[in-house]
Amino acid sequence: MSVMPPLPVRAWAMRDGPMRHTRRHHSGVTEGEGPLQVSLAEPESVWGKAWIEGLESEGFPRTSPLSGKLGGPNIAPETIDPQMKQRSYVANAYLDPIRHRQNLTVQTETTVTRVVFEKPQSGGVAIAKGVRITSKAGVSETIGVRKEVILSAGAISSPRLLELSGIGGAELLQRLGIGVVMDNPHVGENLQNHAFTGLTFEARDDVHTIDAFFRQEPEAVAAAMQDYATDGTGPLSTSNMIAMAQLPLPDLHTEEGHKVIDSLLQQGSDAPSRSPATTTAAFAAAHEEFVRTIVTTPSEAAGNYVFGPAYAPFDGPDPNYRAPGKHVAVAVELSHPLSRGSAHISSADPAEAGANEGVRIDCGYLTHLLDLEVLARQLRFMEDLVCRAQPSRGS
Repeated sequence: MSVMPPLPVRAWAMRDGPMRHTRRHHSGVTEGEGPLQVSLAEPESVWGKAWIEGLESEGFPRTSPLSGKLGGPNIAPETIDPQMKQRSYVANAYLDPIRHRQNLTVQTETTVTRVVFEKPQSGGVAIAKGVRITSKAGVSETIGVRKEVILSAGAISSPRLLELSGIGGAELLQRLGIGVVMDNPHVGENLQNHAFTGLTFEARDDVHTIDAFFRQEPEAVAAAMQDYATDGTGPLSTSNMIAMAQLPLPDLHTEEGHKVIDSLLQQGSDAPSRSPATTTAAFAAAHEEFVRTIVTTPSEAAGNYVFGPAYAPFDGPDPNYRAPGKHVAVAVELSHPLSRGSAHISSADPAEAGANEGVRIDCGYLTHLLDLEVLARQLRFMEDLVCRAQPSRGS
């Protein structure tokens, strides 16, 4: 989907200020008792304040991103330790504190090539007895288990490993020469991903953005490194996606909007591409009704929006391209897509599948007509909103 032409963001233009004053973080977020550290950018952040006040002026009050309630703009929480000024993630939050345990072994640079199953002589259910692994040096071995194998490899590699191990659609497995342990055509199907595109707007020359840093201009990079080394601030201390919003689509809450949605849902249900092997009629109907409720209810968030003070290459052949000048960008994402895709192996060689060369991924983006309609309306809605937003009162 093409990006709208760049527009001057006159309403949201703010007076410039030092970079370090736009990236400070609160001392931390105290909700919950888990080890993962979460911090929030200060509400005084120039562009964050402009984003929130602009949306509030349009009738979307601010919400806490940790309240559990969707709707309205907020400052994006980030998994950054407010004391160390470093990323907080699964390794240092969960793994490091338990590395000393005698019953824990972590093997890095190792690839699991398949799950080893033992099938009872009398037929019945196959039982996982271990995993086959290959080290970086190319040495393979089987690791047995006393209790169970937990497969947690993500939306792509989980079905990949199941199919390599003989669990999946029998037709696919037999075509690739893999012995069928269990015929399950649902493996690798119903892949859901959130399609997104966005809008990039030109900003005035007298406002601060981080375009120069994203373009890797030497002076901007040096300043960012100095800021981070001095007091843990600057663009190296954050994701730079500083604000978000979960918003409804007002133009679908009318009687006419409901008719449009019902028509698109019907066309999607009648589409010949719907495969009985990948989903049941009952599930499809329940899912469509859920999405219909979301997009037609004024208090529900049909779309997710992420704001950042820099150019974003949503369109064009080169994803690394960064335009000259100053910009702000808004990513526009479907919160509840109906479109479904799949991820299947195309080779029985674990080395190829492990490198994603032997995996066939079809995300199925925008294959359901309602997804295309909702995303297009989100783009138009956000473009109109930005262009008429009221200026922030901050400095």
